[in-house]
Amino acid sequence: MFQLKNHKCFSLRTGIVSLIGVASLLDTNPASAAIITNGSFENDFTGWETLGSASVRTAGFGSKPTDGSFYAQLDTFLPQEKENFLELANFLELNITALDNLGAGKGEVFEGSAIRTTFTAVAGDVLNFDYNFLTDDYGSEYFNDFAFVGISGQVSGLADTFSVLADSMTPFVNETGFSTYSQTIAASGTYTFTIGVTDVGDGAFDSGLLIDNVNVVRLEPTDPPSVPTPTDPTSVPEPTSILALIAIGALGVRSQLNKHKKKCEGTTKTLHS
Repeated sequence: MFQLKNHKCFSLRTGIVSLIGVASLLDTNPASAAIITNGSFENDFTGWETLGSASVRTAGFGSKPTDGSFYAQLDTFLPQEKENFLELANFLELNITALDNLGAGKGEVFEGSAIRTTFTAVAGDVLNFDYNFLTDDYGSEYFNDFAFVGISGQVSGLADTFSVLADSMTPFVNETGFSTYSQTIAASGTYTFTIGVTDVGDGAFDSGLLIDNVNVVRLEPTDPPSVPTPTDPTSVPEPTSILALIAIGALGVRSQLNKHKKKCEGTTKTLHS
């Protein structure tokens, strides 16, 4: 009989622990859905626009993807050395002078390739992607090929022929290797994300760019939970209301625990007397 009473006391303690566990689960923030469509190019260029020479590659190209089995590959190997700098500037929402000024050298953009997509973000979201700059060119201020990134017309350079380069296993001579770029979104809105590579001076020596794992991380939920209408019998209580009910329940359980504790102690004294 003593063992049965002891088991009941233990069950009440277990009930309190269970209530605490439920409360902690209700307080967990849900994970956000994918904000960038097809950011690892597992579905070719679905969700993206392309300009120039753009392909989807695997590790067989000579560089391992950073996410999934594919990545985007851009290069400046355009048919018949086509000068498309005006098309590229329009694609980036830039004038041609601003495009030329992106490079660290003195040469003018001759040709290039780029991809772009749109996404909706809130202030504080973080845009990330991995990139690897490839080139057959050499460091020269008049032929300084470069890669770039743009967010709604705000474009900046990523890498060029003056970057730290190493031998490449791809069809290109040199590469930077994959690096990760991150930028915090300052204001909520819809943005155009553009990334590409250019040939500067002429089309004699080409350059390329690999892009993978484009994503936007949302650190906090954008909207608080909605408050249900008290008169609506079908509404679901807000998590904070549920937590309050759990707290009240826990007080009741604690009261029962104290009563059972006294009863257990009384039983122990009786058995020992």
